[in-house]
Amino acid sequence: MSRLCIIFVAGSAVLWSLFFTSGLVAYATYSQCDPLTAGYIEKPDQIIPYLVMDKLNYLPGVAGLFVAAVYGGLLSSLSSCGNAAACIIWEDFLKYLPCFAAITDKKIITILRVLSVACGGVGLGVAIMVRNLGDIFNVTQSILSAVVGPSVGVFLTGMCTPWANTKVLNSPWVNTKVLNSPWGNTKGTTVGFSMATIYSLWLVIGKFIQGGGSPPRLPLSTHGCQGVFLNTSFTDALLSNTTSVDESEDLGIYDVSYCYIGISGIIINMVVASIVSLFTGVLKPGEVASELVSPSCERLHHWLWQNTPKCFNIRKEDQDIQDGSSFRPTHHDTSNCPSISNNELDSHNDYSFNKTLTRHNNVPQDEQERF
Repeated sequence: MSRLCIIFVAGSAVLWSLFFTSGLVAYATYSQCDPLTAGYIEKPDQIIPYLVMDKLNYLPGVAGLFVAAVYGGLLSSLSSCGNAAACIIWEDFLKYLPCFAAITDKKIITILRVLSVACGGVGLGVAIMVRNLGDIFNVTQSILSAVVGPSVGVFLTGMCTPWANTKVLNSPWVNTKVLNSPWGNTKGTTVGFSMATIYSLWLVIGKFIQGGGSPPRLPLSTHGCQGVFLNTSFTDALLSNTTSVDESEDLGIYDVSYCYIGISGIIINMVVASIVSLFTGVLKPGEVASELVSPSCERLHHWLWQNTPKCFNIRKEDQDIQDGSSFRPTHHDTSNCPSISNNELDSHNDYSFNKTLTRHNNVPQDEQERF
C-alpha cells in the first residue's frame, strides 16, 4: 500500500510539474505578444494548442501527435468517469429500490451499460453548455467547489462538532454503510449539507447568469506582435499603453471568487448543523467514539456541556431522570384488540358472578362458616 502511495504521489508531482512548466513556457514565449489580446485566439484555453501550432509546425507530425494525445487522454478519462458514475448510481441508489430486488446479474450489466451511456450523454451536454459560459478552468473549478465544499463539510462536521445529533434517515435507497457512520446519519448535518449545497449551486449558477463566471484579466503587452497596429493611428498607439479602469457592473455576492465557494459551503454546513442540533437535542459527551472526533473539539464539547445552560442540550428522557420522575407508566397498544360492547361486558360479568356463586353453594356448610 505504501509503495502504491509513493508511486501515485511521484506520478502526480511529475504530471503537475509538466502542467506548470508548459504554462510558464507559453507565458515566456508570448510575453511581448499576447495571442488573446491580439485576436489570434478566442479563449485562454487555446494558448497551448496555439503554441504547438505556432512554434512546432515545421516538424512533420508533431501537430497531429499533439491532437491525438489530447483526444486519447480525454476519451480514456471520460470513459473511466462514465463507468465509475454508473457504478456509483447503481450501488448507492438504484440497488436498494424494491423494483430491482430480484434482478439477475445479466440485467445488472445491461443497466450499467445504459447508465454509462447516459452519463456520457450528460457529459457531452455539460461540455456544450460550458463552452458558452467562459473559461473552462473557472467553470470546472466553480462547479467542483460547489459540489465538494458541502461534502467536505459533512466530514468536518462529524469530526469537529461531536454535539451534532444522530437521527437515522430511513431511506431505502441510501447506502447503509453511509448511514451507520457517525457523520452520515445526523439530522443536523443533513440539514446543513442541504443548505450548503443549495447556497453553493445558487452562487455558481448566479455567477454564470450574471456574467461573473470569468474574472477580469490583467492587461498584457502586444508590442512584439507583427502587424497588430498597422491600421491604427499614432494617437491610438500611444493610448494603447495605458491601463483602462475596470468599469464593469458590480455583481454583489456573485463577484466572489470560485476559490471561496467551497470554503463558504463548509462554513454554512457546520454552522447550520450546529444550530439545528442545538434545537433538536445535542449529543452528550461520550455518545460518539473518541477516535472519530478531534481531541480538541472533544474537550470543547465536555467544557460546553458542563458550563452552558441545559435548556437546549438536555433531551426529555434526561430531564425526567434528573427530576427524579423515573417511573413511567407502561402503555399497551390496544389498537389490534377486538372491541367489546357494553352488553357483552355485562353478560360476561353476570356469567362470572353466577359461576362464582354456584361454586360457593357447592362448598359444605362447615367450610362456609369457617370462611
